[in-house]
Amino acid sequence: MWIAVELGAVRHLGAFGFIILLSNGLGIISPVVGSQGSDYISSYGRITHPHTRAGIYRGFASFGQEWWDGSWEVGYFQELKSLGFNALMPTFWWAQIENRDGTYQEARLAAIQKTITMAKNAGLEVIVGWRVSYEDGVADKSWQWGSTGYPTHDYVNRNLQWGGEYGRTRYLDFLDAMSSRFPQIVHIPWQCPYHREGPSDTDRSVFYSTTMPEMIQTIRNNIPDSPIVFVPIHQGLLGVEAGYYHDAEPLDDTNVIYGFGHMSPGKVEYDRNTWNYDMSQVDEVFEGIKIFRETYDAPMMSVEYFPLEWSGSIDQSRLDALEESLRRMKTYDAGWMYWRISIKHIGANDVLDPNYDFEIQHDLLSLLQGAIT
Repeated sequence: MWIAVELGAVRHLGAFGFIILLSNGLGIISPVVGSQGSDYISSYGRITHPHTRAGIYRGFASFGQEWWDGSWEVGYFQELKSLGFNALMPTFWWAQIENRDGTYQEARLAAIQKTITMAKNAGLEVIVGWRVSYEDGVADKSWQWGSTGYPTHDYVNRNLQWGGEYGRTRYLDFLDAMSSRFPQIVHIPWQCPYHREGPSDTDRSVFYSTTMPEMIQTIRNNIPDSPIVFVPIHQGLLGVEAGYYHDAEPLDDTNVIYGFGHMSPGKVEYDRNTWNYDMSQVDEVFEGIKIFRETYDAPMMSVEYFPLEWSGSIDQSRLDALEESLRRMKTYDAGWMYWRISIKHIGANDVLDPNYDFEIQHDLLSLLQGAIT
């Protein structure tokens, strides 16, 4: 079995053999990749449980801080549910939850638990994206914490010894604690690995062969049956499209949702860029998603969907670009967490109209609702 991890890189398998797997009474011959020297996560082949539209998450990403500071109210969750959305995805930085000395922010965790309960009681699924680093920003790329920055990508992925413990070991301990405390939610073990950083080929290999499988298994030990969202390096993006999924194969765990990024043609989400209606841009953006969905029928979801920056009115071409992207997402039965919703109106891509207490900008609401009906 050959899997090109990214950039079409040619890699070799280590020692391997074959195993006969049984699925629905049919024998499947699949390679078994040895634990030493392998650059890949092994695969059982085609997903045998079709992804249905009923199980697709469509909702909004949100700031983690607003899940512990009292920003969210029961009525807000109920309103989103009544509008047809079925999920929310708060994101939390590791260093916001775990202190430098290894203790946890217990007051924050208690408040987060309370907010999760409110959302779940309103009928919304809660998907948490755990984040390591925005950008490493230090020369040795090994260690930061708290007010001075974030633990770094390499600290975790390379399992560097710094700050008293090996990085991957410490992060796995964190995921173990969080999945034990929050078994009722869907976990993203690492939201946007290597954000704003360029990992080496070795780093990529270690991430896919070692770090990601260990993270998934750590969560799976506590939550055997809940979906887990796998997010590739850079959310699978190569340039503007989800190129990781051109050649990727499903993981061993058949209850995985495969994550990806923005899915916007012509980068219209940034700097108020207008769209030139070049449909080939949309084809390019979605090529990897099309290939993976048609080949494996595995569930997929954008974990940072179309973060459209705006103020006042939104140029029609940008709305049309969003509409076309949503149409493709619906065609491929892909879920999305629109980036994002902020009660405090933080960020230029907040979907809420700042002139009202809790009201989604009407053009965006119309398009998003139209994509879930």
